[in-house]
Amino acid sequence: MTCVLKNKLTHENKEYLEKYFEINPNPSEQQKAKLALTFDVSICKIKNWFQNKRAKSRHNLPYDECVYEEKVYPTCNSLYMRYYF
Repeated sequence: MTCVLKNKLTHENKEYLEKYFEINPNPSEQQKAKLALTFDVSICKIKNWFQNKRAKSRHNLPYDECVYEEKVYPTCNSLYMRYYF
């Protein structure tokens, strides 16, 4: 799918999208189309904005939220300390 060049998102549009993202980080295609129509930008621009925002929000999670205890495997040092001391 190629993106048609249209207007840029204004500061106010971005603020609105930030608030919208807090409520719904994964809008449907219809919701994205409605946002694109409202802001007079391409649907691709809205899709890219949400995709980038989700990636950035995952990147900025606190360390505790990124680590799941059941999926963390012990290091060699911790195994060595457990069995030999």
